[in-house]
Amino acid sequence: MKTIAFVHQKGGTGKTTACVNIAGCLVKQQKKVLLVDMDPQGSATSHLGLTQNQDASVYQVLMEEEAINRCIFETESGIYLLPSAIDLLVIDSRFGQSANHAHRLKNQLAKVAQHFDVILIDTPAGHTSLIVNAIIAAEGHLIIPMDSGVFAYESLETFNFFLNQLAKAYQVPIHLMAVLLREELPRFSQKPLAKFWKKAEKSVPFSVPEADITAFWEKKGLKNVKIYRLPYSYELVQSQIKGMPLVHCAPDSDLVKIYQQITTALWATTRDWPNNFGAF
Repeated sequence: MKTIAFVHQKGGTGKTTACVNIAGCLVKQQKKVLLVDMDPQGSATSHLGLTQNQDASVYQVLMEEEAINRCIFETESGIYLLPSAIDLLVIDSRFGQSANHAHRLKNQLAKVAQHFDVILIDTPAGHTSLIVNAIIAAEGHLIIPMDSGVFAYESLETFNFFLNQLAKAYQVPIHLMAVLLREELPRFSQKPLAKFWKKAEKSVPFSVPEADITAFWEKKGLKNVKIYRLPYSYELVQSQIKGMPLVHCAPDSDLVKIYQQITTALWATTRDWPNNFGAF
Protein backbone atom coordinates (compact mmCIF):
# COMPACT_ATOMS: atom_id res chain seq x y z
CA MET A 1 0.00 0.00 0.00
CA LYS A 2 1.27 3.47 -0.94
CA THR A 3 0.10 6.84 0.32
CA ILE A 4 0.42 10.13 -1.57
CA ALA A 5 -0.53 13.62 -0.37
CA PHE A 6 -1.57 16.42 -2.72
CA VAL A 7 -0.20 19.61 -1.20
CA HIS A 8 0.38 23.31 -1.80
CA GLN A 9 0.19 26.18 0.64
CA LYS A 10 -1.77 28.25 -1.90
CA GLY A 11 -5.47 27.71 -2.48
CA GLY A 12 -7.03 27.22 -5.89
CA THR A 13 -4.15 25.29 -7.41
CA GLY A 14 -6.14 22.19 -8.33
CA LYS A 15 -5.24 19.86 -5.46
CA THR A 16 -8.74 18.41 -5.15
CA THR A 17 -9.28 18.06 -8.89
CA ALA A 18 -5.99 16.22 -9.34
CA CYS A 19 -6.53 13.99 -6.31
CA VAL A 20 -10.04 12.94 -7.33
CA ASN A 21 -9.20 12.34 -10.98
CA ILE A 22 -6.01 10.40 -10.34
CA ALA A 23 -8.04 8.30 -7.88
CA GLY A 24 -10.59 7.70 -10.63
CA CYS A 25 -7.90 6.61 -13.08
CA LEU A 26 -6.45 4.21 -10.51
CA VAL A 27 -9.88 2.65 -10.00
CA LYS A 28 -10.20 2.20 -13.76
CA GLN A 29 -6.86 0.35 -13.56
CA GLN A 30 -8.44 -2.05 -11.06
CA LYS A 31 -6.74 -0.55 -8.00
CA LYS A 32 -8.55 -0.26 -4.68
CA VAL A 33 -8.25 3.38 -3.68
CA LEU A 34 -9.00 5.29 -0.49
CA LEU A 35 -9.28 9.08 -0.76
CA VAL A 36 -8.92 11.04 2.48
CA ASP A 37 -10.49 14.51 2.41
CA MET A 38 -8.58 16.65 4.90
CA ASP A 39 -9.95 19.96 3.64
CA PRO A 40 -12.69 21.56 5.80
CA GLN A 41 -14.32 22.82 2.60
CA GLY A 42 -15.03 19.22 1.64
CA SER A 43 -14.63 19.71 -2.11
CA ALA A 44 -13.35 16.17 -2.70
CA THR A 45 -16.26 14.81 -0.68
CA SER A 46 -18.83 16.68 -2.76
CA HIS A 47 -16.96 15.90 -6.00
CA LEU A 48 -17.50 12.22 -5.24
CA GLY A 49 -21.21 12.73 -4.67
CA LEU A 50 -21.30 12.72 -0.86
CA THR A 51 -22.11 15.40 1.69
CA GLN A 52 -20.07 16.17 4.76
CA ASN A 53 -20.96 13.81 7.59
CA GLN A 54 -20.54 15.38 11.01
CA ASP A 55 -20.86 12.02 12.77
CA ALA A 56 -18.54 9.86 10.65
CA SER A 57 -15.68 11.80 9.10
CA VAL A 58 -11.94 12.22 9.19
CA TYR A 59 -12.48 14.65 12.08
CA GLN A 60 -13.92 11.92 14.30
CA VAL A 61 -11.04 9.67 13.26
CA LEU A 62 -8.39 12.26 14.12
CA MET A 63 -10.06 13.03 17.45
CA GLU A 64 -10.31 9.28 18.14
CA GLU A 65 -14.04 9.57 18.63
CA GLU A 66 -14.97 6.94 16.04
CA ALA A 67 -13.30 3.87 14.51
CA ILE A 68 -11.86 4.60 11.07
CA ASN A 69 -13.54 1.60 9.43
CA ARG A 70 -16.92 3.10 10.37
CA CYS A 71 -16.08 6.38 8.64
CA ILE A 72 -15.06 5.05 5.21
CA PHE A 73 -17.71 4.99 2.48
CA GLU A 74 -17.69 3.50 -1.00
CA THR A 75 -18.73 6.04 -3.62
CA GLU A 76 -20.53 5.44 -6.90
CA SER A 77 -17.23 5.78 -8.76
CA GLY A 78 -15.70 2.89 -6.83
CA ILE A 79 -13.40 5.19 -4.85
CA TYR A 80 -13.54 4.70 -1.10
CA LEU A 81 -13.80 7.97 0.81
CA LEU A 82 -12.93 9.13 4.30
CA PRO A 83 -14.99 12.33 4.12
CA SER A 84 -14.34 15.81 5.36
CA ALA A 85 -16.23 17.72 8.05
CA ILE A 86 -16.46 21.42 8.78
CA ASP A 87 -15.21 20.66 12.31
CA LEU A 88 -11.74 20.34 10.78
CA LEU A 89 -11.63 24.15 10.92
CA VAL A 90 -11.03 23.94 14.68
CA ILE A 91 -8.81 20.86 14.73
CA ASP A 92 -5.70 22.81 15.76
CA SER A 93 -7.36 24.14 18.90
CA ARG A 94 -8.78 20.70 19.68
CA PHE A 95 -5.35 19.10 19.36
CA GLY A 96 -3.95 21.61 21.81
CA GLN A 97 -0.54 20.64 23.13
CA SER A 98 -0.89 16.94 22.38
CA ALA A 99 2.57 15.58 21.65
CA ASN A 100 1.47 12.95 19.16
CA HIS A 101 -1.15 14.86 17.16
CA ALA A 102 1.06 15.07 14.06
CA HIS A 103 1.01 11.27 13.66
CA ARG A 104 -2.69 10.68 14.27
CA LEU A 105 -3.68 10.27 10.62
CA LYS A 106 -0.75 7.94 9.94
CA ASN A 107 -1.62 5.81 12.96
CA GLN A 108 -5.28 5.61 11.98
CA LEU A 109 -4.61 4.79 8.32
CA ALA A 110 -2.32 1.96 9.42
CA LYS A 111 -5.44 0.19 10.74
CA VAL A 112 -6.99 -0.08 7.26
CA ALA A 113 -3.94 0.11 4.98
CA GLN A 114 -3.98 -3.60 4.15
CA HIS A 115 -7.37 -3.18 2.44
CA PHE A 116 -6.17 -0.67 -0.18
CA ASP A 117 -3.61 -0.50 -2.96
CA VAL A 118 -3.27 3.30 -2.75
CA ILE A 119 -4.32 6.02 -0.32
CA LEU A 120 -4.56 9.58 -1.69
CA ILE A 121 -4.87 12.55 0.67
CA ASP A 122 -6.40 15.87 -0.35
CA THR A 123 -5.20 18.76 1.82
CA PRO A 124 -6.28 22.34 2.50
CA ALA A 125 -4.21 25.42 1.79
CA GLY A 126 -1.96 26.88 4.48
CA HIS A 127 0.37 25.30 7.03
CA THR A 128 -2.01 23.73 9.51
CA SER A 129 -1.67 20.49 11.45
CA LEU A 130 -3.93 18.93 8.81
CA ILE A 131 -1.18 19.30 6.21
CA VAL A 132 1.45 18.11 8.67
CA ASN A 133 -0.64 15.02 9.38
CA ALA A 134 -1.09 14.37 5.67
CA ILE A 135 2.60 14.67 4.81
CA ILE A 136 3.63 12.43 7.70
CA ALA A 137 0.96 9.85 6.79
CA ALA A 138 2.27 9.85 3.22
CA GLU A 139 5.84 9.50 4.52
CA GLY A 140 6.74 12.55 2.48
CA HIS A 141 5.45 11.28 -0.89
CA LEU A 142 3.96 14.41 -2.41
CA ILE A 143 2.35 15.75 -5.56
CA ILE A 144 2.27 19.54 -5.88
CA PRO A 145 -0.52 20.89 -8.09
CA MET A 146 -0.18 24.55 -9.02
CA ASP A 147 -1.71 27.05 -11.38
CA SER A 148 0.38 28.75 -14.01
CA GLY A 149 0.28 32.21 -12.46
CA VAL A 150 3.29 33.97 -11.01
CA PHE A 151 1.88 33.96 -7.46
CA ALA A 152 1.77 30.16 -7.32
CA TYR A 153 5.34 30.07 -8.58
CA GLU A 154 6.53 32.69 -6.08
CA SER A 155 4.88 30.79 -3.23
CA LEU A 156 7.08 27.77 -3.93
CA GLU A 157 9.95 29.36 -2.03
CA THR A 158 8.02 29.63 1.24
CA PHE A 159 6.42 26.24 0.69
CA ASN A 160 9.83 24.68 0.14
CA PHE A 161 11.00 26.27 3.42
CA PHE A 162 7.96 24.79 5.20
CA LEU A 163 8.64 21.33 3.78
CA ASN A 164 12.28 21.47 4.84
CA GLN A 165 11.39 22.53 8.37
CA LEU A 166 8.78 19.77 8.61
CA ALA A 167 11.26 17.20 7.33
CA LYS A 168 13.76 18.21 10.02
CA ALA A 169 11.23 18.39 12.85
CA TYR A 170 9.61 15.02 12.18
CA GLN A 171 12.44 13.16 10.40
CA VAL A 172 10.30 12.75 7.28
CA PRO A 173 12.22 12.84 3.99
CA ILE A 174 10.30 14.72 1.31
CA HIS A 175 9.85 12.84 -1.97
CA LEU A 176 8.47 15.08 -4.70
CA MET A 177 6.78 12.75 -7.17
CA ALA A 178 5.32 15.28 -9.59
CA VAL A 179 4.35 18.89 -10.18
CA LEU A 180 1.03 19.40 -11.99
CA LEU A 181 0.73 22.71 -13.86
CA ARG A 182 -2.91 23.63 -14.38
CA GLU A 183 -3.82 25.78 -17.36
CA GLU A 184 -5.81 28.88 -16.50
CA LEU A 185 -9.51 29.27 -17.24
CA PRO A 186 -10.03 30.66 -20.76
CA ARG A 187 -10.64 34.37 -20.86
CA PHE A 188 -13.95 35.79 -21.98
CA SER A 189 -15.14 39.31 -22.61
CA GLN A 190 -18.57 40.89 -22.26
CA LYS A 191 -20.44 37.78 -23.37
CA PRO A 192 -23.36 36.25 -21.49
CA LEU A 193 -22.21 33.40 -19.27
CA ALA A 194 -24.32 30.86 -21.19
CA LYS A 195 -22.49 31.66 -24.40
CA PHE A 196 -19.18 31.41 -22.56
CA TRP A 197 -19.85 27.81 -21.57
CA LYS A 198 -20.98 26.87 -25.05
CA LYS A 199 -17.94 28.20 -26.86
CA ALA A 200 -14.56 28.87 -25.35
CA GLU A 201 -12.26 31.57 -26.58
CA LYS A 202 -8.54 31.07 -26.88
CA SER A 203 -7.17 29.86 -23.57
CA VAL A 204 -4.70 31.82 -21.50
CA PRO A 205 -1.07 30.80 -22.09
CA PHE A 206 1.08 29.62 -19.22
CA SER A 207 2.51 32.61 -17.38
CA VAL A 208 5.35 30.58 -15.88
CA PRO A 209 7.35 28.34 -18.25
CA GLU A 210 7.90 24.75 -17.20
CA ALA A 211 11.64 25.39 -17.43
CA ASP A 212 11.36 27.85 -14.55
CA ILE A 213 9.66 25.25 -12.36
CA THR A 214 12.33 22.68 -13.22
CA ALA A 215 15.08 25.20 -12.50
CA PHE A 216 13.56 26.04 -9.12
CA TRP A 217 13.63 22.43 -7.92
CA GLU A 218 17.05 21.78 -9.42
CA LYS A 219 18.41 24.63 -7.30
CA LYS A 220 16.95 22.79 -4.30
CA GLY A 221 18.84 19.63 -5.27
CA LEU A 222 15.98 17.82 -7.05
CA LYS A 223 17.08 16.77 -10.52
CA ASN A 224 14.31 14.48 -11.73
CA VAL A 225 11.06 16.18 -10.81
CA LYS A 226 8.35 15.27 -13.32
CA ILE A 227 6.19 18.16 -14.54
CA TYR A 228 2.83 17.64 -16.25
CA ARG A 229 0.71 20.29 -17.94
CA LEU A 230 -3.05 19.99 -17.38
CA PRO A 231 -5.18 21.73 -20.04
CA TYR A 232 -8.44 23.35 -19.04
CA SER A 233 -11.42 21.08 -19.65
CA TYR A 234 -15.09 22.05 -19.83
CA GLU A 235 -16.01 18.41 -19.24
CA LEU A 236 -14.41 18.74 -15.81
CA VAL A 237 -17.20 21.04 -14.64
CA GLN A 238 -19.79 18.51 -15.73
CA SER A 239 -18.00 15.70 -13.91
CA GLN A 240 -18.06 17.75 -10.69
CA ILE A 241 -21.80 18.32 -11.11
CA LYS A 242 -22.33 14.58 -11.62
CA GLY A 243 -20.21 13.72 -8.57
CA MET A 244 -17.83 11.50 -10.52
CA PRO A 245 -14.19 11.63 -11.67
CA LEU A 246 -13.70 12.84 -15.23
CA VAL A 247 -12.55 9.41 -16.42
CA HIS A 248 -16.04 8.09 -15.63
CA CYS A 249 -17.84 10.91 -17.48
CA ALA A 250 -15.60 11.81 -20.43
CA PRO A 251 -13.04 9.00 -20.82
CA ASP A 252 -11.88 10.26 -24.22
CA SER A 253 -11.12 13.83 -23.16
CA ASP A 254 -7.59 15.20 -23.52
CA LEU A 255 -7.36 15.85 -19.79
CA VAL A 256 -8.24 12.24 -18.96
CA LYS A 257 -5.46 11.04 -21.26
CA ILE A 258 -2.97 13.14 -19.31
CA TYR A 259 -4.30 11.93 -15.95
CA GLN A 260 -3.99 8.36 -17.19
CA GLN A 261 -0.40 9.04 -18.20
CA ILE A 262 0.32 10.50 -14.77
CA THR A 263 -1.38 7.59 -13.02
CA THR A 264 0.56 4.99 -14.98
CA ALA A 265 3.85 6.77 -14.24
CA LEU A 266 3.03 7.10 -10.54
CA TRP A 267 2.07 3.46 -10.20
CA ALA A 268 5.32 2.45 -11.88
CA THR A 269 7.35 4.52 -9.41
CA THR A 270 5.73 2.86 -6.41
CA ARG A 271 7.65 -0.34 -7.20
CA ASP A 272 10.91 1.32 -6.18
CA TRP A 273 10.09 3.96 -3.60
CA PRO A 274 11.88 6.22 -2.80
CA ASN A 275 14.83 5.76 -5.14
CA ASN A 276 13.53 6.95 -8.48
CA PHE A 277 12.30 10.49 -8.01
CA GLY A 278 13.45 13.74 -6.43
CA ALA A 279 13.94 13.73 -2.67
CA PHE A 280 15.44 15.99 -0.01
